[in-house]
Amino acid sequence: MTITNAIDVTGSIALVIGAVLFILSRTTKDTIRQQTILISAQKERLDLLELQHVENARKIGEMQGQLQAYKELPLKQIAESLNALAINQESIIKILNKGVKV
Repeated sequence: MTITNAIDVTGSIALVIGAVLFILSRTTKDTIRQQTILISAQKERLDLLELQHVENARKIGEMQGQLQAYKELPLKQIAESLNALAINQESIIKILNKGVKV
């Protein structure tokens, strides 16, 4: 009977080990499948973010060009010219007012 008991115990151990290996194998396959899906989703997101980055870089370049154009405007000279025009306009109005007096 000892041989039969030994065979039964060995068979039971082999069955348990086989079941554990089957479950681990299945779990590993499911994990790999899920990881593949997650990696694919992350790659799509990365592609979208790269496109957005390129678009943002282009917009920043445009804004820098506009800013440079504004920096090159001779604002002080324009202000001085407007001030001179206002003074000349005042002088013209005074002259006209003197000539209109009846």
